[in-house]
Amino acid sequence: MQRGAGRFLLRHALAWARAQHEPSLWLTTYGHLAFNRFFYEKEGFGGVPYDECSLGVRHHLDDERRWLPAPEQRVAMRRVLTQ
Repeated sequence: MQRGAGRFLLRHALAWARAQHEPSLWLTTYGHLAFNRFFYEKEGFGGVPYDECSLGVRHHLDDERRWLPAPEQRVAMRRVLTQ
């Protein structure tokens, strides 16, 4: 809601992932909502085709697509981290 809470939480998650020496941070969201995809793209995330996702991310997407509305719109995004 334009108060910075989402960006604060995302930056915290990025810092945590770097501290764990993770090579990248993944998330799933609705790709058809411009404010979702645009926000994450501004933060360095890019969309990843389903076939290029790990089995764990695919499992997560499959579960979301089973239970959430607009299942065909669920997408995975990844930000590669530099240490």
